[in-house]
Amino acid sequence: MSAYVTVDSLETIGDRRLYLSTTSMCAGYTAECLLSLGRYKTRSDPSSMSPWIDECKRFIDDFISTLEMKSEAPYAMQRIANFISAKEGGHVNESISNWKKTKQAIIGAEKGENIRNIDDVIVFLKRAVDEFSDARKIISDKINAVSPNSREHL
Repeated sequence: MSAYVTVDSLETIGDRRLYLSTTSMCAGYTAECLLSLGRYKTRSDPSSMSPWIDECKRFIDDFISTLEMKSEAPYAMQRIANFISAKEGGHVNESISNWKKTKQAIIGAEKGENIRNIDDVIVFLKRAVDEFSDARKIISDKINAVSPNSREHL
């Protein structure tokens, strides 16, 4: 299997729906990180962090493992990360670095520390939400492009 995938290689409607829900989950966790750090930037108060920030940190760990191509990385996330990397030109090392900086910023915010690179992290998270949303739209369009006769009915 190639390291990079296209949406066309998502062969079944089930695959596409799995990747659609995984992409939505990735966008949601990324948006939660963005909202929390945005609130922290404004208030500099650890209590402004989301109550779900621990789940966000676990997502970041999973996504870093995915980008590093570790075997324990969730399969659906591997496919989504490969798709986004191929679409964005394969800047995997930069992406790994940005996700690590994001996690460190979250940990620092939880401790009430001054986060010097918070603006850079926020810009990265906005871009990441957009990338996940774009991938979700492409996959959704592929699901909707399936002919009505072959469409799976619930």
